[in-house]
Parts: sequence; C-alpha cells; structure tokens
Amino acid sequence: MIRNVVISLLLLVFIIVPIYATAEETPESTSEEETCQHEWGDWYYPGDRDGGDDSCIIYDVEVCRVCKICHAVERKEVSSFGSHTYGDWIIIENATPWKVGSKYRECRLCIMGSEEATIPKRKMTAAEKKVYTISKKLFTYARAYNIKKMNSCFTAKQPSTFFTDNKYMASYCRKYNKKKLKVTPVDVAVNGNKATMTFKVTYPDAYKPLLKSCEAMNWNGHSYHNKKGQAKMKAYVKKYTRKYGVKKTTKTIKISLKKTKKGWKISSSSTAIKNAINCNYRTAFKDAK
Repeated sequence: MIRNVVISLLLLVFIIVPIYATAEETPESTSEEETCQHEWGDWYYPGDRDGGDDSCIIYDVEVCRVCKICHAVERKEVSSFGSHTYGDWIIIENATPWKVGSKYRECRLCIMGSEEATIPKRKMTAAEKKVYTISKKLFTYARAYNIKKMNSCFTAKQPSTFFTDNKYMASYCRKYNKKKLKVTPVDVAVNGNKATMTFKVTYPDAYKPLLKSCEAMNWNGHSYHNKKGQAKMKAYVKKYTRKYGVKKTTKTIKISLKKTKKGWKISSSSTAIKNAINCNYRTAFKDAK
C-alpha cells in the first residue's frame, strides 16, 4: 500500500513541474522595446573623447545608438581601420573672391580622427564687382592725389579730408603715395543698398615728421590756412622729413558704401581712410600739442 502511495506522488510531481515551468517561461505581456518601431539616432562612441586614447585608425571600437522613441540602446563593435565617421564641417575661415577658405571636421567615434579642407574662392556678384571698383578707384586717385576725383567716390564732398587749401601738402602726399601706396582686396559684402569693402592698405607713414611740424606750428602760433602759415608748414615739413624720414604702415581698412541714383558710392570717410591718403597726417595733427 505504501508503495502505491509513493508511486502516485511521483507521478503527480512529474505532471505538475512541467506545467509550472512552462507557465514561468511564458511572458504575460510584451515589453515596450519589443513592440517599438525603432527610430535610431546616429552611432556614437560612448567613451570619454577628452580623456580616452581610442582611435579608429588603430583600434576596433564599440559604438552605440539610441532609439529616439523608447530609448533602447543598440551596441556593436565596428572594425574601422583607416576610416572615420565624421561629423559636420566647421568653418575656420570663409572663402572670399580673393582667397580660399578653410574648414575641418572631427570623427564622432574617436579622439584622433579629424581632417581639414579648403573652400574654393567664390565668384563676385555684379553688385560686389561695382563696390570693389569704386572702392579701388579712391586709392588709384589718391596715388595721383587728384582731390576732385577722390571726392567723386563719396556720396558727399569731403573738404575736410584732403589738403584743398595747401598745395605743398597735396604735392607732398602725391610724391609719397605714388611710391608707397598699395592696396590688396580682402573681402566684399553687399546687403541690400549697403556694402562693405575691406582692403589691406600699405601707405606712406609720415607721422613723426608731420607731428613735429604741427607741434612747431602750434608752439609758434602759426595759422594753417593763410599764406604765411602755409610757408612755415612747408619749411617745418621739409626739415623734419629729412630728419625722420617717411616709413610704411600696413593696416586693414573697411570702407562703407551705399547705393545711390548714380551708383555705388562711399558713404563716409574715416580716420583710417584719411591717414592712408594723407600720409598719417590726420593722427599727427590730432596728437600735436
């Protein structure tokens, strides 16, 4: 009888255990990750870019991507010897009509991968060509120190800019501008009816002799406008130019322009423009005591 009971219990165990195990292995519901129609983001290197030393060129790396919907993570090992997964280009220097630009980009997966490339020179638009032409003419006329033509480049006459009342100083600037005044275009930008032209300008710098001449004029109470004063100025300028000479200065100068009924014109002068045309006289006159 006892034997029959034991056999019955064993049979019961063999029946119940498989049923229980099957019930445990069968999920009651499916997870969100399994039902999600994944929208994956970009692959990325999960390590520390600043502190790591992994390189796609040297090592295989593990990369990850994350679902934008359920945030599930997928990982894989990539063998990327000799290739990188680059990000977007970053501009280092914009291209101009006279100079190529440059750009670079970095690998998204490692700290070693980066590359640089040049950006070709861009073509000028019709408006940019006109802005460049009128701006360059100012310095062409300045080399010959033609006051009338220089003024024609501006929207309004610039009587205070040039030596209209001192023939000697006009000839002085003409002499040195012809030898030393040179311009190199850097960039041009047009925005509607306004524009900016940028030049690298090398011009005769007579700051020291002109400063000393203006100081002598001020100390002795001479006028800059009457004939007697102009004669004194001429004598001082000759004296101090022989003593100190005329150097060369190179500066980047921006010229503002606007479009008028007569075409593009320079909208205003500046100390930088005046100094470039007048051998640095503007600053020397201002600094004289």
